[in-house]
Amino acid sequence: PSPAEAAVRLQAWTRGTMARQRIKQRQAEEAERMHRLRSIQWWWGKTASQAEGPVPLDVLEEAFKNDLMTEKTLVWQPEFGSRWIPLRETPDLLAWLRSVK
Repeated sequence: PSPAEAAVRLQAWTRGTMARQRIKQRQAEEAERMHRLRSIQWWWGKTASQAEGPVPLDVLEEAFKNDLMTEKTLVWQPEFGSRWIPLRETPDLLAWLRSVK
């Protein structure tokens, strides 16, 4: 190949390698996020006084799949301190639940 063709091939190879690295990085981040979410004991309910918990993530998945939870449902876990948070304000958890619905 000519020097120009070789340069184009090298650029294509580099772009492909970089794209694969970005995909692997995103997969690793997703696996870490999933591991973190699964390791948390959650509480959930329409109000804090009506909450269920602690429950593992798979219970939240089932509740979300069966429309027992909405984005307005309150969730809590120890990192939140004393604050109950609407599901819509927990982007990692909400994104996960939407992905498995």
